Amino acid sequence: MGVGIEALFTSALGLQEPWSAEKVELDTARRRIDFELTCKATGLPCPHCQAAGQGVHDRLERQWRHLDFFQYEAWLHAKVPRIACKVCGKTTQMDVPWAREASGHRQRKQSSSGPFPLAAMQQINTEAKPENATPRQDSMLNTKREKPTRESCRLKGVGIPLNRKWPPLGE
Repeated sequence: MGVGIEALFTSALGLQEPWSAEKVELDTARRRIDFELTCKATGLPCPHCQAAGQGVHDRLERQWRHLDFFQYEAWLHAKVPRIACKVCGKTTQMDVPWAREASGHRQRKQSSSGPFPLAAMQQINTEAKPENATPRQDSMLNTKREKPTRESCRLKGVGIPLNRKWPPLGE
């Protein structure tokens, strides 16, 4: 295949320069995948005033909960640059593409999930498809799902069986 696991997950996570997945750790006992993400840029635009080519003041360790990969919890870990701007004089943390405002993704303390492009998932599923997959498994691997609408998510009713005899508490 020729593609390294880090390059595969850089693409699957939708990361673009200057970000990349530097290290991928799979812990099968805990059913967890940890991704170490890095930003290799040294001159970045100021998040406050947009002045180009500002220096990195320092990097702060942050982590986010991502959507599960193949029933494994996924965690993103990154040292996020803080930019020291010489134009506006502020030191501001760089925005990260997987936790942009209004995306619904928050840092670990706030229990969040992360982004995952559908096209990348379909590419991984196609490449990882087992040779002896049943037709049902095959259709599950290549299914495109429509985004749910407000109408399709609306609760239509609740059913409680009245003829069932419930056991007493404590049994």
